[in-house]
Amino acid sequence: MDDATNPARTFVTCVQFEPDGDVITADSDGFITIYSVDADGAYFVRMEFEAHNKAIACLVMLSEGTLISGGEKDRKIAAWDSLQNYKRITDIKLPESAGGVRSIYPQRPGRNDGNIYVGTTRNNILEGSLQRRFNQVIFGHGKQLWALAAHPDDEVFATGGHDKYVALWRRQKLIWTTSVGYEIIALGFHPYGAALAAGSSEGHLIVINAENGATMLTIRVCGSPLNAVEFNQGKGPTETPSLSLSLSI
Repeated sequence: MDDATNPARTFVTCVQFEPDGDVITADSDGFITIYSVDADGAYFVRMEFEAHNKAIACLVMLSEGTLISGGEKDRKIAAWDSLQNYKRITDIKLPESAGGVRSIYPQRPGRNDGNIYVGTTRNNILEGSLQRRFNQVIFGHGKQLWALAAHPDDEVFATGGHDKYVALWRRQKLIWTTSVGYEIIALGFHPYGAALAAGSSEGHLIVINAENGATMLTIRVCGSPLNAVEFNQGKGPTETPSLSLSLSI
């Protein structure tokens, strides 16, 4: 493709094709550009438009002629009618907890139901369409996973990471997730399994209700990473389990 006819964008992020072979590109500045071929076989810019705020991560052309675009920074999924000069049909913005759009794929390629899978920058997979809500299919920590704790009596475990999320799992099934506002590097279950203690990289202790993920208490213990938290089991019938902390200095 001739550089002289190519708009001065930072870089192309993804490519798609129209049914008749025209080329569709998206770029890091949030623009979509349509290239056609002239009688001499040379490409030229047929049209371009601003579709997203900053980078577009993916383009998908559905079988009925609807172009779906996903924005990594603005977290938006937009639909464009290629048969009407790419008139915007609708768009939807993903919640901040889901992350930005990284990839999109039709659930049933070739069908015109509009249902898609969406992979996000926070390691989540969502399913849905622009006509209805998106549901989480798979959750994954968006950054390093540092903390892991097993329930004392049940087949349940908890994870925490630098993405500031704590998640509770039963085998491979996600039970709940909660945002605690701090990078988590340590976890420990109460001996009765009712509460979960989390230690942060900034010295915060967060106590979480293990049943529903609600934060019960947040205190600043120190200015150093709280890299281990553990409850004292308590040996006597009248003893109450206490919490032990480990600091890195």
